[in-house]
Amino acid sequence: MLALGATSAGFCAPGVREVSRFPEQGLEGWEHRRFVEETRYRIADVDGTRVLEADACGAASGLFRETEVELGETPVLTWRWWVDAPVAGPDPRTKAGDDFAARVYVVFSGGLAFWRTTALVYVWGTAEAPAMPWRNPFTDRAAMVVAERGAPQGDRLRPVRRDVLADYRERFGTEPPAVRAVAVMTDTDQTGACAKARYAELRFLPREDLRSP
Repeated sequence: MLALGATSAGFCAPGVREVSRFPEQGLEGWEHRRFVEETRYRIADVDGTRVLEADACGAASGLFRETEVELGETPVLTWRWWVDAPVAGPDPRTKAGDDFAARVYVVFSGGLAFWRTTALVYVWGTAEAPAMPWRNPFTDRAAMVVAERGAPQGDRLRPVRRDVLADYRERFGTEPPAVRAVAVMTDTDQTGACAKARYAELRFLPREDLRSP
């Protein structure tokens, strides 16, 4: 599930490349890409924090947004997220087990050769999820990385910080092409399960920026 497309550009702040602050933007600039039944996305207020909330039952669709990022300047992607529970099922490295309560994609341009588009896919897996990254069972051009695993701790949004430049070099063994888009997806179409997730405050930062996401 790599071909998430892209649309309008993100926006800048000093030293930060914002992808979305959902309270200010809502879903402006995001497009919905459906694979099977639609995951329901909406803006919600959770204990005073505005988040993107997703609900899926046997569904798979994602929201994507085109954004230009200079990874040499802002290589670190941060966000906050929460799931009600990880999707349990077969081995996630197989097609039958390729379901996750929460995914965050960074999609890289294939240039004129659109079929060469690549992606890093950060997922929230079960406690038993593989520690080592793997290639997506539907396409070897997507590298799956478990950014969080196991049951959540209450309703608290969990912060994540990933060095996208370093992750791409390690997973694909080469320098990354231009970042084309960022996407989020909550999907349960393979297992038919139900899952709920929340996403907030996706942004790219310099490595030396140690502010919390």
